[in-house]
Amino acid sequence: MTEMHSSSETPADVPAQSGAQSHCFRMPLFHPGTKVRLAGRDEVVSHIVVRKQLLAVHLVGRDGAVRPDQLELEPTLFSTARRPEPLMT
Repeated sequence: MTEMHSSSETPADVPAQSGAQSHCFRMPLFHPGTKVRLAGRDEVVSHIVVRKQLLAVHLVGRDGAVRPDQLELEPTLFSTARRPEPLMT
């Protein structure tokens, strides 16, 4: 399972792993309610559609979809490293 972290975390906040390969990466995460910028204007994501391996982002109050590369959004930090959950006692 992929673990998500807030976009305010920096790679320094994530413990370093021994080895040459990093287990952290950043990418935009689009979901309903996310605030994005399109052509310098603030917009809100309504819903997302994936069709024929293409991602289309629909914005509140707009007809038609927008390509994700047209939107500005702070990337979210993800980790592929497993972290054991603390045991509940």
